Amino acid sequence: MRAAIVALLAVIVTMGVPVRAQEEAAAPREEARPESKTTVRGTIPDDLTGRWIAMGWMHLPNDRVRNVPYFSEITKDSGQLALRVRFVWFPDPQNEAMKTANREGKEWHPSAEEIAAAATAWDKLPLWRGAGPSQVQTEILGADAFDDELKNDPRMKDAKWVIRTHFVFPPSKVGAATAQQVNVYGVTATEDSGFTGNFKTFVLAAAPFMTPLNFEGTFRLYRLDTPRSGFGARLRDFFSGCGRR
Repeated sequence: MRAAIVALLAVIVTMGVPVRAQEEAAAPREEARPESKTTVRGTIPDDLTGRWIAMGWMHLPNDRVRNVPYFSEITKDSGQLALRVRFVWFPDPQNEAMKTANREGKEWHPSAEEIAAAATAWDKLPLWRGAGPSQVQTEILGADAFDDELKNDPRMKDAKWVIRTHFVFPPSKVGAATAQQVNVYGVTATEDSGFTGNFKTFVLAAAPFMTPLNFEGTFRLYRLDTPRSGFGARLRDFFSGCGRR
């Protein structure tokens, strides 16, 4: 019975808003811009600025998988990084492919062409229909700055660095979705155009009653824009130990 409830709530709750609301084409409106804060500690790659999609594959009961995308843009101002979550969706063709995979409980891995389509449509990506969070707090942490929670987490303790984002939803807008959600992406390896690692999410679901839930899985972080010269070389240096202080 608990497995069935967990699976149902995983369908209801994805990134804090009802899945059905996310997966429908959004009505014309302005993109949500909640109060955001980014904290950076420890040793991280030199250049994370740019546009990213973190594609999470959430493991559910009965060997099913939920595909969870996370769009963000990282900028740097006066030497400080700022990560802004974008409450948007894939272009319709890619969205339909992912919806089909979610119904079947299978992983969906966007192709290079599908990532390029999202990059091209970046400024016109479909918006979420459901209510977004009122606050987003993000930490980008190098392994040398992990707190006890990360050090003691078997899926995160060996990560090179971590992105941890906390979403807070206003009670008036929670409805049947989520009160709070924390997504954690622990990077363990680098790819040609991004990173891979372990994914965890904690959800305080507000339907049908306050229920704490934990989900685990894996992820890949795709870079959408063209990196500046030397980016790939710096990543290789970082993961070979040359980027450590």
